Amino acid sequence: MIPDQVSDHVTSSAERRMFDRIRKGLNDNWTALHSLGIAHHATKPWAEIDFVLIGPPGVICLEVKGGRISRESGEWAFTDGAENRSRKREGPFEQVGSASSALHNWLRSNVHGLGSHFIAYAVATPDSTWRVTGPDIEPKLVYDAASAESPFGDFIDRVVEYWRGLASDRIGLSPEPINQIIQTRIVDSLRGDFDLRPSMRARVRNINDDLLSLTTEQYRVLDGLEENSRVVVRGGAGTGKTLLAIEEADRAIKKGRSVALLCSSRRLSTYLEEATNGSTFVGHLHGLMADIVRRSGRNSQLPDVDANDLWTLFYPEQTLEGLVDLEELGIIDVLIVDESQDLLQDTYLDVFDGLLDGGLAHGAWRFFLDPVQNIFDVMHAPAIQRLMAHEPAQFTLTVNCRNTQQIAVHTSLLSDVELPTVLQVEGEKIDQEWYSDDRDLRRRVSRHVNRLLGGGLSPRDIAVLGPYRLENSALSDGLIDSEYAISDNPDADWRHIPYSTISSFKGLEADAVVVVEVDELLSGQARSDLYVGTSRARALLAVFAQEGGRDDYDELARRFGTRLKNGP
Repeated sequence: MIPDQVSDHVTSSAERRMFDRIRKGLNDNWTALHSLGIAHHATKPWAEIDFVLIGPPGVICLEVKGGRISRESGEWAFTDGAENRSRKREGPFEQVGSASSALHNWLRSNVHGLGSHFIAYAVATPDSTWRVTGPDIEPKLVYDAASAESPFGDFIDRVVEYWRGLASDRIGLSPEPINQIIQTRIVDSLRGDFDLRPSMRARVRNINDDLLSLTTEQYRVLDGLEENSRVVVRGGAGTGKTLLAIEEADRAIKKGRSVALLCSSRRLSTYLEEATNGSTFVGHLHGLMADIVRRSGRNSQLPDVDANDLWTLFYPEQTLEGLVDLEELGIIDVLIVDESQDLLQDTYLDVFDGLLDGGLAHGAWRFFLDPVQNIFDVMHAPAIQRLMAHEPAQFTLTVNCRNTQQIAVHTSLLSDVELPTVLQVEGEKIDQEWYSDDRDLRRRVSRHVNRLLGGGLSPRDIAVLGPYRLENSALSDGLIDSEYAISDNPDADWRHIPYSTISSFKGLEADAVVVVEVDELLSGQARSDLYVGTSRARALLAVFAQEGGRDDYDELARRFGTRLKNGP
């Protein structure tokens, strides 16, 4: 019997009794299906057959009617034990006859090799003895109260004999027995096992829907930005700093104010530019300085020195001179700096001071920073002290609203930082994989990314992040057996899977993040990279670490367990 128990939703005592009699009365050559729905019915949007019996002679559909059965003025009336009465124009023979016809059509179209086997019907009225005859009634096809005195198999033999005789008399054929193979095909067609799992794309979409909400503290910070001219907002990865920076830029623009929305990363600046409208300048600080130096004709004043010295010392100096030459000192009404922990150096603060109307002391500015993200080691104490000397309002974001709980836990473990408060969004298991060499890494990453693409994700839903530029990466030759190229060009079209260094992806996020070439785990630089890289993932995260790092991973896991045990 499929299913092997009567559902709690079945209220008919007659149907429950027939379930038990059929289960006990049929031998192992038969399979019985209880309550089979018929969606493809000629005259009804939906029909149901109480029992479908599948055995060597053929397929028998059985309609069960309990309680009192009557017919008045051409209408059938059915009254159950609780005196609930229903009326139908269609009697039990018509009901099961039309349903069996629909089932016949379905099986002929969907079961290979069905041949001339018959698909028949019968009626069971176990509460009453059937004494009625008529042109629409065949007593031989009725299992009634009197039939219960004989084995149920006797009734089945009677039904089979009737339908075999009818087939022989009307069409001159003797239906073939159904072998075990055909029986299995019929059962699989009508009630086969299946396992429909949500696609990866659907699972990601559901996670994103759950994460897409402003937290109470984000609304509080928005109110604070409205009320204060100078503000410092601190928050860990995924707490919504970039979202608030964009919202604040849009609010200032709507008020007709000139706005500079700046960051340190070209990739992040591209995203900020696409997300805002009308800012005087949106981009990365290096690009702004280069533009001012170029427009003021001061490129010749830049010495041939180390790139770090060039950008941290000489470009800021020439930018300030250029602002004077161009008469653009104080051209910005509102300065907004995202991921500002990477730009807190005195020379950069000098540039901000020159850009901003009223300077840092009296102008309107908002600095959004993550004190944990300090991978370039540039958030110097003197610069922080200089900024705080202007007595800004200070707000802290504590709730991670980007990552699922699983991603937040893994980020905390690998980076050796405290586990943040996370929105209660359950996600997918983290893929932590270990590779032996570059060839093995490329093979494993290719297999993982191809699985994501096969699950319905598009290339642009995925971000592959590593410590090296693509040309120096183990993935420089692309992915194996993939129709999509991997590219570190932010402007590449949707047919390319994005690759980025971890440092260049700060402030950004992706549905699925794949962190590759994790060569070490315990150094400060490694843990900082892992903090940034893993926290970029919204829904799916995979980390590929070198095989030799397993012991270090165990040590990080031990530390994580200790933090959980000791609490904040």
